[in-house]
Amino acid sequence: GSMYSRVDGGQYNSVISSDYSVVVGGESNTIMAESDWSTIGGGLENVIAEYSVYSNLHGGYKNYLQGVYSNVQGGTENFLTDSYYSMIAGGGYNTMQSSFYSTLGGGLFHQMKDSISSTITGGSYNGMKGYYSAVTGGSWNTVGPLNDDDKSAVSYARVAGGEWNQADATYGLVGGGYQNTVYGDFGLIIGGNTNFVYGYAASVTG
Repeated sequence: GSMYSRVDGGQYNSVISSDYSVVVGGESNTIMAESDWSTIGGGLENVIAEYSVYSNLHGGYKNYLQGVYSNVQGGTENFLTDSYYSMIAGGGYNTMQSSFYSTLGGGLFHQMKDSISSTITGGSYNGMKGYYSAVTGGSWNTVGPLNDDDKSAVSYARVAGGEWNQADATYGLVGGGYQNTVYGDFGLIIGGNTNFVYGYAASVTG
């Protein structure tokens, strides 16, 4: 059973074997087992998965949350899995996996995994595999070796916008532009087109 849990309105909503949890309105929303102290606030076909204690999913459509102390703030088909103290703040078709203290701030088709205290803020198709790192907009930008499971995340890296830029180095920074890549630690590319930095603390200023 579910002690002290309830469903307030809507239809086809359910709380399954979770205590102190609530679904408030909407349709076909579900809080699965062992997800105590969790809330779904309306929307359609949203799911808080098993063992997602102290988590909240605020409306939207077909969002999925499996984490601890985590949030999905609406949007469409956002998936947060195996993450702690983290949030997807709306948008659509975003995924966060195995991340801690991190935020995916809206936008579309972003991917974050194996990250700690990192952020993607808007844009589309951006990726993150970093510690204390950020992608602050733009499209198709990446921090860290997102598609290489054999490489660990980078730290303190940032891509500040533009398109198809990558910071795959500790303290690597790409300020914008198009198809710029930093592979050297402490490397910097301010902007421009199709620039590469491989050396330690090397820079390209545009």
